[in-house]
Amino acid sequence: MNKHLEFFFGIIILFLMVMVLWKFLEPAPVTEIGLPGGGTSEQPVACTMDAKMCPDGSYVGRVGPNCEFAPCSEEATESSVTQYCGPRPTEPGACIAVFEPVCAQVQVECVTTPCNPVPQTFGNSCEACANSRVLSYVEGECL
Repeated sequence: MNKHLEFFFGIIILFLMVMVLWKFLEPAPVTEIGLPGGGTSEQPVACTMDAKMCPDGSYVGRVGPNCEFAPCSEEATESSVTQYCGPRPTEPGACIAVFEPVCAQVQVECVTTPCNPVPQTFGNSCEACANSRVLSYVEGECL
């Protein structure tokens, strides 16, 4: 009789272990996402990895659910003119101490592409172009 009880409790414990494992291995529920035209689907949307250059020199990529380009930042006004840094000297030089702020687009390293530059205010154009990651700038502080 004792062996029958052990066998019965063993089956119950095995059943409970299977139920617990089943719960942990159950796939997560799929959420609905939007599709162009307002519909929904349980399938993910994959956008192409192309980029669009904005007037301020930065780049934007496509975003879902309609895979349209993200809006360009409004940092550069239409009256501002983008200036590009020229060739850099091999040895760092000294910049004059004049405060004429510029908003420079600083390139950052990213794992995925496209990667938008980060706007950063520098004291003047010399200081901005002294940074090897700056390609261009506009006059005035970054917003």
